[in-house]
Amino acid sequence: MTLTSLFLALTAALDIVNAFSVPTILRDPEAHKRALTNALTSNGYLTLVKRDKSPPPKWNFANSTTEDAKADGSEGIIIEPDLIEGAPGKDGGLVKKIKFGPYTVPAGAKREFPIGAFGLTPIEPGRPLPCTQCYITAMQLNMEYEDGKIANADTGAWLHHVDISVTGEDYTCPSTILGTIINFGDPSMWGARIYAGGNERVPVRLNTNKKYGIDPGTGTMGGAVEIMNQAVKPIKVYVTMLFEFVPKGTAGYKEARLVWVDVTNCAKESDFKPSNGVYNKQSKSFAMKHDGELIFANGHQHDGGVKVELLVNGKLSCTSKQLYANRRGHYIEPTDGTVQKDLVMPPNSHISDVGVCKDWGTVKKGDVLSVKAYFDGDAHMQMMNGWGVLEAQMGIMWTFVD
Repeated sequence: MTLTSLFLALTAALDIVNAFSVPTILRDPEAHKRALTNALTSNGYLTLVKRDKSPPPKWNFANSTTEDAKADGSEGIIIEPDLIEGAPGKDGGLVKKIKFGPYTVPAGAKREFPIGAFGLTPIEPGRPLPCTQCYITAMQLNMEYEDGKIANADTGAWLHHVDISVTGEDYTCPSTILGTIINFGDPSMWGARIYAGGNERVPVRLNTNKKYGIDPGTGTMGGAVEIMNQAVKPIKVYVTMLFEFVPKGTAGYKEARLVWVDVTNCAKESDFKPSNGVYNKQSKSFAMKHDGELIFANGHQHDGGVKVELLVNGKLSCTSKQLYANRRGHYIEPTDGTVQKDLVMPPNSHISDVGVCKDWGTVKKGDVLSVKAYFDGDAHMQMMNGWGVLEAQMGIMWTFVD
């Protein structure tokens, strides 16, 4: 058994223990039975969304008819255009598609899968890099079925999150393989994180106005994928990544890096226990290790999130707004029986786009970065699990600096 397999087996064992807990059995025997079944069959979590039987609140979502999806009358929200497979990249760049999977997720389940293991064992040497001697200038994730069709909320498939790392040391939260295993940390923490995203599937571009890109090195690629299935049947899906890159010798290009600023700081997971109604959560401060330009940033939250703010030395630097517009389609559950009845949420209740910041300033070595995430469960329904408890939230600003 590999160490990664052992890690997943221990996670499944903890699910079984939780299913047999006295509070669970006494509070809801049926929930206990469902949790046990799920733990034994899927090595994951049974994730359910309670459908609100009361009239829905007044939804506060972006105007999907406008090109840049301005929300709430706000001006200047930037929506980064999607990458297009097969289209030429900027400055002669190439666009390459990489598929991870296939991943099979039972109905009503949530599962996490590792992407390689950074040479942890000879059996799991990690995944090949999209390129070497190159700069990765743009990245975007997606999820699709075997026939190539998009897998999203309209078919019950949720790309809960993806973390991509390469061999090396993380800028914000350096960790060792042994330390990550002991602390049951995310496999993406075993290297240098270069990209992450959720079901909003935000593209990242580092060369809009200036010439920057991620240097992936010469090692391997890995990380973690978490997928949730709300459909009435099991799903088999692939997680895909589009990488746009230029040769390392392309004139004028310099290296950028991901500075991961998280309300949970360097905890083993980015999830935290949410509250009801309106609330916020702020991170500790992180000191920059070098001078640099602020190239690109986007915030990440789950449904119920309103915005993520990046603060530099305590002052607002970037606001990343969460938009509920269904601008690209695929973010509304059908009512035809494809999705489990109790999981269908009202239209425009899922985050579908995220406002980004681009080329907006500089930081100095020693400057302190922090993030503050804002939530409004009254305006935007938060997900709940099978026990009627709010699903975990996140508050992250993925910030790229040269």
